[in-house]
Amino acid sequence: MPFIKGRRREINRLKSVSEAIDALLSRSIAFYRIPNGQASLFRQPESTTSCNDRKERKPMGSGYKGAYSSGGSQPYQPTYHVVKSMLELDRKAGIYKPGRGYFKNPTRTDLEHAIKGDSIMFEGEKAGGDFMYALTIDGRIIFGKRRNPYNSNGRSPHPTLIGGKDPVVQAAGIMKFKNGQIVSFDDQSGHYRPSSKSMDKVKASLRKIYNKNHDLFSKNFTWRKK
Repeated sequence: MPFIKGRRREINRLKSVSEAIDALLSRSIAFYRIPNGQASLFRQPESTTSCNDRKERKPMGSGYKGAYSSGGSQPYQPTYHVVKSMLELDRKAGIYKPGRGYFKNPTRTDLEHAIKGDSIMFEGEKAGGDFMYALTIDGRIIFGKRRNPYNSNGRSPHPTLIGGKDPVVQAAGIMKFKNGQIVSFDDQSGHYRPSSKSMDKVKASLRKIYNKNHDLFSKNFTWRKK
């Protein structure tokens, strides 16, 4: 009899252990559906996010997410034509038409002609905010807002600062103004995607203006800090 009682206690102990194991497994195992519709049992994976997943792609400054926000820069060239993929998008959108090419942006302004005293003016007021700009073949900086004269909600990309069937530039990007002064500029143009090396030409053009009047540039501008 003592032997039988001992075996019963051992069996009950094993049952308790088994129930405990089952309880633990139920917390760490989940059902998932696999492609063939059958249920599969496996341990639920931990949620992970890589550093690359958290990083946001730097926008190309063309104001159109997706189509304009990737692609990188082109190899350095003395001049740049509109990237073929962007030209095709503009054809489909009616921004570029075979007989006319790109329309001319009504806000396009020659930077040097916009200087009034110690300020850079835009449409009667001191320039402020982000503007797209292009460095023309003859070395002029043209800047303007993204205004489409045919559609108030339509796009007006960098090539419209020049207009025509083949608007070629030396460089293009975004220029920031505050209270009539130049704060910064970059090479962010999804249509031209210039090499960063082309910024040397933009610097040379701006340096001429800077040498005439330092006050046209923000106190935080790199040249004024030196």
